[in-house]
Amino acid sequence: MRPLSLALSALALLFAAACSSSGVGNSVPAGPSASGHLVDSGIANPRFLRLMRTPPHPPPIKHRITAAERARARAGGWAQMSSIPSFTNGPDTALLMTDGTIMVHDYCTSNWYDLAPNSTGSYANGTWTKSGSMPSDYAPLYFASAVLPNGYMVVQGGEYNGLTCNAAETNLGAIYDPFTNTWAALSAPSGWSKIGDGQSAVLSNGTYMLGNCCYNYQALFNETSSSWTQIGTGKDDVNSEEGWTLLPNGDVLTVNVFDPPYAQVYVPSANEWESAGQTP
Repeated sequence: MRPLSLALSALALLFAAACSSSGVGNSVPAGPSASGHLVDSGIANPRFLRLMRTPPHPPPIKHRITAAERARARAGGWAQMSSIPSFTNGPDTALLMTDGTIMVHDYCTSNWYDLAPNSTGSYANGTWTKSGSMPSDYAPLYFASAVLPNGYMVVQGGEYNGLTCNAAETNLGAIYDPFTNTWAALSAPSGWSKIGDGQSAVLSNGTYMLGNCCYNYQALFNETSSSWTQIGTGKDDVNSEEGWTLLPNGDVLTVNVFDPPYAQVYVPSANEWESAGQTP
């Protein structure tokens, strides 16, 4: 019985180590904030410790749309598109640009496609055009993105990167100029080795705000100088898996995924996070 007992003890220790690393930790790598809390996808851990973590590849698509589901969608007001591009992997992020076109990304590639409505304003019968491509080393899946007031589009990070969708938590980024149909690489905030599936929001004053997936800090983007100012005072947990919503008063609301059931708001005038109470 003693060998079995030792084996069970070893497994318990491994499980405890894996679970303790899956929550909010207090260890901070060399980086921009000495008070930042870390949680990551586990790709930096030994393979045997990657329990309940982000898989090395995104989960396979299991659900297929049936004819009955299409019928229900049409009954609810959805219209079948007359055509779609030949995506390499498939569409993921779609953003409405300031000129009324829709930019759609082909996941784990550098490709984007532009959908323009027809003369009557119909997107269902609109025209697809392949847009300019991002830098060749940047082909993300699950990333931060936003359209800026000047019409430019920003893409940052990626939980996966590359045509084979390798786990990455990359800190790569790019900015799109719709007037020249070109992309330019955009550096991460200083010291950020990860952005991953980061969060983003455009504040009411037009400033782009970016969240780091794996820590509890954020940064504001200065378009004029293409520079970043790190913020994050008062955030109670890491930003991972959160959704940010710009409120009518200009604050940014989030529910703390790693500190449930609590919610917080970022108050730009105070440049800090404050409590928003508990969710129902």
